[in-house]
Amino acid sequence: MTVHNNNLLGSTSIDNFLSIKSLLNHLGFRPIETNERESFYSNIFLGSKFVPKSFRLDHTLDAWFDKSLGKGGNIIDFARKYWPDLTLSEIEEKLSAFSTLTEYHYMFPVKDKPRRKRKPTKLPHYQVDRIRKLGLTDEISDFLLESGLWQFADSNLVEVHYYFIDQKGKRRDFCAAGWPNENGGWEVYAKNFKSCIGPKGMSIFHASTRSIIIFQEFTDYLKNRDKLHALYSSILVLNSPNFLTAALNRVRNFEEVTFYFDEKREGYNDTRICVEEKLSNCKIIPLKIPK
Repeated sequence: MTVHNNNLLGSTSIDNFLSIKSLLNHLGFRPIETNERESFYSNIFLGSKFVPKSFRLDHTLDAWFDKSLGKGGNIIDFARKYWPDLTLSEIEEKLSAFSTLTEYHYMFPVKDKPRRKRKPTKLPHYQVDRIRKLGLTDEISDFLLESGLWQFADSNLVEVHYYFIDQKGKRRDFCAAGWPNENGGWEVYAKNFKSCIGPKGMSIFHASTRSIIIFQEFTDYLKNRDKLHALYSSILVLNSPNFLTAALNRVRNFEEVTFYFDEKREGYNDTRICVEEKLSNCKIIPLKIPK
């Protein structure tokens, strides 16, 4: 399993803080399995269902991924998820306070000594190698079958093979199911990774100049395409809540606009208010997500 970390805050340097491992130790979490490269924890983010080894910590990148959430990142990303009510300034202050205490840096007692400044680790820069039609790579096909997406896959869903060159000059290859966005990037979806390779953007599939349906995610479109008669309308997939305003501006000239969405998804708290203010002719219909 490989941690993918694409959600860094450019204005905040994590070098001034402590490592994620030290923070977890301070918070009372102990790994259930660990080695030189990685550590595994269970249920860092509390949920109703116990998921063993759900949280993976990459020691080299000092990055985490929680498979129960389908998300990961650096120490700032972790802190924002763990303390959702704190502002960024409050989070920085809390982490800074932790980092000044020797007991939080080490798993076992050591003599007090100045902390050595760590050399920044360059995060992976992923590049697309090739695009292939579905069914040629077992890893991708098996994932789509397990997730229930294989039966809904259409020609817009393809295999995306991508890679990055690590610090030792070694190429590391990955693959995932994916679909294109309008800016030339590829939205990719794998068992433990969901992100964008290349420029981020919305995905638009034209079929009608009169009717258009908006979905938050491409998988929503696939699973609901037939029962919602989506084949007869143009489709706009946001791929990210950051594109909501742009999407509403894009669909203004359509006579019929329907937005199927799940209000519980992160980043969409004010969606209904925003849509009603900017696009009065848009029908907002809650999307029922299978559990």
